[in-house]
Amino acid sequence: NTMLIGPVRRLGRIISEMSKAGVSIDRLGEVLEAETEQDAPNAAEAPMDKDIAFENVSFHYGEDGPDVLENVSFSVLEGSYTALIRRKGFGILGGTGSGKSSLLLLLCRLYAPTEGKITVGGVDIADMPARYVRENVGVVLQEPFLFSRSVQENIGICGASDAEIRAAAVTACV
Repeated sequence: NTMLIGPVRRLGRIISEMSKAGVSIDRLGEVLEAETEQDAPNAAEAPMDKDIAFENVSFHYGEDGPDVLENVSFSVLEGSYTALIRRKGFGILGGTGSGKSSLLLLLCRLYAPTEGKITVGGVDIADMPARYVRENVGVVLQEPFLFSRSVQENIGICGASDAEIRAAAVTACV
């Protein structure tokens, strides 16, 4: 009787892992079959250190999903300090499911608004190259992740200079 328990448990784990693998393969198929993102024909770079404005932005995931954001309008003025950010920039605070991540995904042009527009310095980000927008928008995720390295190496992972690493460490109080 006890000789059967181990193999049966292993079989259960294998079936569970196969189920997860199937879902992963389906998702990979979706990604590989997705249309290649195209910039607008007249896409041009514009200064990204200006006012950010969400103008009557609505958004939902998928074809028939419920609105995640509905008619959202706000501005973040150039050089202003919002939320708990100590350097130029802004932070978005809110409860779980309030749309914080969706706002950032829209600002990074990973999704497009269902309605409305997002501008930086009065220029619609849909009229800028996606690569350029993403190079100029930084996102700090809700769940921190540290690599198995020193704090200095974690801060400087993107090639920051020693002076920039020190300044970031002071800002983060580490």
